[in-house]
Amino acid sequence: MPVRYIGRTISHHGKQFFEIAGRLKNYGVGRIIYRHTFMTRYEEPSYYIITRVKPDPENPVVTIDL
Repeated sequence: MPVRYIGRTISHHGKQFFEIAGRLKNYGVGRIIYRHTFMTRYEEPSYYIITRVKPDPENPVVTIDL
Protein backbone atom coordinates (compact mmCIF):
# COMPACT_ATOMS: atom_id res chain seq x y z
CA MET A 1 0.00 0.00 0.00
CA PRO A 2 1.53 3.36 -1.02
CA VAL A 3 2.01 6.17 1.50
CA ARG A 4 -0.19 9.25 1.04
CA TYR A 5 0.65 12.54 2.73
CA ILE A 6 -2.24 14.78 3.71
CA GLY A 7 -1.86 18.51 4.32
CA ARG A 8 0.96 20.89 3.58
CA THR A 9 4.60 19.95 3.47
CA ILE A 10 6.78 21.52 6.13
CA SER A 11 9.54 23.94 5.29
CA HIS A 12 11.32 23.86 8.66
CA HIS A 13 14.99 22.99 8.51
CA GLY A 14 17.68 23.29 11.14
CA LYS A 15 17.44 23.94 14.86
CA GLN A 16 14.85 25.90 16.80
CA PHE A 17 15.76 29.28 18.22
CA PHE A 18 15.78 28.09 21.84
CA GLU A 19 18.21 25.29 21.00
CA ILE A 20 20.66 27.80 19.55
CA ALA A 21 20.22 30.52 22.21
CA GLY A 22 20.47 28.04 25.07
CA ARG A 23 24.04 27.19 24.09
CA LEU A 24 25.22 30.80 23.77
CA LYS A 25 26.91 32.76 26.53
CA ASN A 26 24.29 34.69 28.53
CA TYR A 27 21.64 33.13 26.24
CA GLY A 28 22.70 35.41 23.40
CA VAL A 29 21.69 38.75 24.96
CA GLY A 30 22.73 41.57 22.61
CA ARG A 31 22.81 39.38 19.51
CA ILE A 32 20.85 39.97 16.32
CA ILE A 33 18.86 37.02 14.98
CA TYR A 34 17.31 36.86 11.52
CA ARG A 35 15.36 34.21 9.65
CA HIS A 36 16.72 33.21 6.29
CA THR A 37 13.24 32.77 4.80
CA PHE A 38 12.34 36.37 5.72
CA MET A 39 15.57 37.67 4.19
CA THR A 40 14.78 36.04 0.86
CA ARG A 41 11.05 36.76 0.87
CA TYR A 42 10.95 40.46 1.84
CA GLU A 43 13.01 43.44 0.70
CA GLU A 44 13.05 45.33 4.00
CA PRO A 45 15.32 44.07 6.81
CA SER A 46 13.62 41.76 9.30
CA TYR A 47 15.44 40.69 12.45
CA TYR A 48 15.19 40.25 16.23
CA ILE A 49 17.52 41.68 18.88
CA ILE A 50 17.68 39.69 22.12
CA THR A 51 17.42 42.26 24.90
CA ARG A 52 16.89 40.21 28.07
CA VAL A 53 16.32 36.68 29.28
CA LYS A 54 14.22 35.77 32.28
CA PRO A 55 13.78 32.28 33.72
CA ASP A 56 10.32 31.02 34.59
CA PRO A 57 10.51 29.07 37.88
CA GLU A 58 7.41 27.01 37.06
CA ASN A 59 8.59 26.06 33.58
CA PRO A 60 12.13 24.67 33.08
CA VAL A 61 12.34 26.25 29.60
CA VAL A 62 13.91 29.72 29.58
CA THR A 63 11.72 32.58 28.31
CA ILE A 64 13.53 34.99 25.99
CA ASP A 65 12.15 38.48 25.40
CA LEU A 66 12.82 39.82 21.91
